[in-house]
Amino acid sequence: MTVQNVVIRPLLNAIITATAVLICTLSVQPLFSQNISSHNQSVSTDTLQFDAGGFKLNILKKGNNHGLTVIMENGLCGTAQRWNKLDDSISVNHTVVTYDRAFLGKSEKGNPDRRADIVSKELKTALNNARIPGPYILIGYSLGGYYVKAFARYYPNEVKGILLIDPLNSAEFYRVYKENFQENYELDLASLKEIKAEHPCYNEIGFAVNESFYGNDSIPLGIPTYMLISSLAQDTASLLQSVKEYENGKSLDSDKLINGNIELQKLWVKHQLKWASAFPNVKTEVTNECTHGMHHERFDIVWRAFLKLMDEVK
Repeated sequence: MTVQNVVIRPLLNAIITATAVLICTLSVQPLFSQNISSHNQSVSTDTLQFDAGGFKLNILKKGNNHGLTVIMENGLCGTAQRWNKLDDSISVNHTVVTYDRAFLGKSEKGNPDRRADIVSKELKTALNNARIPGPYILIGYSLGGYYVKAFARYYPNEVKGILLIDPLNSAEFYRVYKENFQENYELDLASLKEIKAEHPCYNEIGFAVNESFYGNDSIPLGIPTYMLISSLAQDTASLLQSVKEYENGKSLDSDKLINGNIELQKLWVKHQLKWASAFPNVKTEVTNECTHGMHHERFDIVWRAFLKLMDEVK
């Protein structure tokens, strides 16, 4: 099974974005109800390279320098371009910044330690050097959700709002997952074991699959936050295809995997809501209309969530 054919499953749902590096490109029907194509033609895009602490990050800056500055942090191995036009839509009224984290895309190699404090400081250093000041709206998808939480903790006075798109779940979730759904966990990790040290995703994967590295995942109480959570499990056909492709798949119980897949998604939602309940500034929305790759599957749901967040931002 090649890296490009990785299928998103409960563990990977937390940490893998729909990138050309890890999964097949999705064919998506446009669902955005507003016609913005004519506006996008007049939105400028600047490609920037700025120092992030001894190496350079590749940054895309879109918009006409009006509105707020929206920083978009993608999922595991996600690059600056992989937002399914969500960045273009937001840039009509705001300045949007997407970027490639260290080792990824067109960015240079940096610190192999991918913990949140390091990634956040790298981004802030590059933003400062690029003269892209706050205040910021942060959007974090999957692993990117974990990183924007950290950015908000380190720079709370520069963050006005946060949108979390099915973010990385809690360390507690992954501990329960490994203990109670061992076969599902084995299947999830099967494709990642093929990743070698020279692969650009190697360091991020090494961080993401080890929940002991996660540490603090809180957010400041004063920042309006909107959180989208998927309750829709991976379809059975895709799950069984993953079993078929896995070299040790014959040793796994398919019925047990299917049931585990459903129960894991319930557990996923439970732990996301548990995390959110600790923060009165977090509003949640659970949807069963799309799986983890929300902005690829149902752009309209993510767009509405962004608008709801902006209604809360003062």
